[in-house]
Amino acid sequence: MHLQMKSTSIRFLATGASFASLAFSFRLGKSTVGAIVKETTQVLWDNMFTIHMPQPNEQCFQEIAEQYWMLWNFPNCIGAIDGKHIRIKCPGNTGSIYYNYKHFFSIVLQGIADANCKFIAVEVGGYGKQSDGGTFSA
Repeated sequence: MHLQMKSTSIRFLATGASFASLAFSFRLGKSTVGAIVKETTQVLWDNMFTIHMPQPNEQCFQEIAEQYWMLWNFPNCIGAIDGKHIRIKCPGNTGSIYYNYKHFFSIVLQGIADANCKFIAVEVGGYGKQSDGGTFSA
């Protein structure tokens, strides 16, 4: 991977800088920065998710349930679920599908955490208009 691509992506991930400011800093177009960040984060995900977020199995769920009981006195709990609306600019030609009840455009991140508040599963990309139940069942 090209050094400028790595640098652009690392700066974005470390600082959350806008694509516009990264484009200015690295003398690239905003759409180029977007493509670089997308490609880089996809490579990171493809190569690291099995290490840092392996598919839970029955033994894993039993251990999580034991930890919830020991740490929090929650019996038979295998994860805490919550969701968050991630603010976005309205994608073109989408109408109100991304417009949420909080009155802004968003995608939904829904995660499940173990007893130590560590993610064991994530789902990102649900439409902002989608209800919690709709995201959960997807």
